[in-house]
Amino acid sequence: MRRVDLVEPMVLVLEGDLTEDLLSEALGAADQRLASGPRALLVDCTTMVSYSPEARALFVRWTKGHEGSLTHVGIVTANAVWQVVIATMALASTQEMEVFDTLAAARRWVDLGPEDTESEMKRFTDG
Repeated sequence: MRRVDLVEPMVLVLEGDLTEDLLSEALGAADQRLASGPRALLVDCTTMVSYSPEARALFVRWTKGHEGSLTHVGIVTANAVWQVVIATMALASTQEMEVFDTLAAARRWVDLGPEDTESEMKRFTDG
C-alpha cells in the first residue's frame, strides 16, 4: 500500500570533504524546514569524498535531537564502509536510518514508509 505524505522529504546533498562547519550549515537549513512540521530526511552522499569525526558526531547528535521531527532518515551512498558506519550511527542516534544505493530507491522508501518489512525493502535496490 502506498503511503501519502503531505510534505516532501528534505534532501541534503553533501559533497566533497564534509567538515563539522559545512554540516552545521546544512543542518541549520534543515532546522528551518523542520519548523513547519515533521518530515523525512534524505541525505545524498554519493559525491562526498570524506567526512571528519566531528561531522559524524554532529550528525548523530542532530538526528537524536530531532527524533520527533524526523519521520525517518534515508542515506544514499554506495560506499560499503560508510554503510556499516551508518548502521552504527542509527543505533547511537536512536533514529530509524536506512542506506540506499540511489536517491530514487530512497524516495521509494519514503513513499511506502519505513514500516515495510525487510523482504519488501529488498526490492528497493536498483541493480
